Amino acid sequence: MSEPNHTYEIGYLIGEEEYLNRGISKIVIRRLEEKIRELGGREIAADPSEENIFSVKALLSNRFTKRGDGDYRKRF
Repeated sequence: MSEPNHTYEIGYLIGEEEYLNRGISKIVIRRLEEKIRELGGREIAADPSEENIFSVKALLSNRFTKRGDGDYRKRF
């Protein structure tokens, strides 16, 4: 469902350990952001576990900012 100007929350799972730290999450996040922009969204939220270093790294490299533990946001 398209909801312009709203915040969209994303989640993703790279389940196989051999695929971790290979840039896949960065690509998935980028593609999700493109789709959210097309839908007119203005903010993306993600809530990874702070222990999930790979996910936190992927969000930060896609210019998300940390608001609190497990609260990462990107506005555009």
